[in-house]
Amino acid sequence: MLHQAWRDVIFVHWRFDRAVVGARLPAALTVDEFDGSAWVSLVAFLVRDTRPAWGPAVPFVSDFTETNLRTYVVGPDGRDGLWFFTLETDSLVTVLGARVIGVPYRWADMVARRDGAELVYGSRRRATSSSPMHLTSVDTTGADDAVDARTHWLTGRWRAWTRVGRRFATVPVEHQPWALRSSALVSHEDSLLAEAGLPASTAPSLVHTSGGVDARLGWPQPVGRAGRLGR
Repeated sequence: MLHQAWRDVIFVHWRFDRAVVGARLPAALTVDEFDGSAWVSLVAFLVRDTRPAWGPAVPFVSDFTETNLRTYVVGPDGRDGLWFFTLETDSLVTVLGARVIGVPYRWADMVARRDGAELVYGSRRRATSSSPMHLTSVDTTGADDAVDARTHWLTGRWRAWTRVGRRFATVPVEHQPWALRSSALVSHEDSLLAEAGLPASTAPSLVHTSGGVDARLGWPQPVGRAGRLGR
């Protein structure tokens, strides 16, 4: 469906109790665990050169900034994947296009800048001054990280689950293996976790950065009836 380049990526990962995350999922999805815990990740990055599989990139439309807050789930067909609590972007075209196929993007004011070794991302949803937001600053001077089993589990996901009408669907994703660097959180202000119904946390379990990958996203593939959201 789409080709994209994802650049200057930050991953901030929190460990949570399974029951806490499970209570925020649709009934047909279950928590995917690692080391006996559920995990939630904030991922922020630059999207570059977005283009449909059959055509070129479009000036002023193909480049934008994105933040998503996600967790790790097993779907009704037994396959693992991602469930997004929110996807925020400064591209109104992306918001409108994604919502047509059932992917719940939200339009936000975004900040993205690099100051030497420091990489900074921020967003505030376009609504009121109390809209959910985050401002995250990461020091990227850490060492290149060996992709151990936990890191691969957190970053090597090849489908996302979404809801299209009253059905679930998966969106397949392909990209190269991540080249990751262990990084340090300089500062983090966040209300996205609270907005998702999760306990606020200032101490993530793991932080990574990456120069990025080139990605291909497929069309949503219906799986079954979604039923109601929540438990």
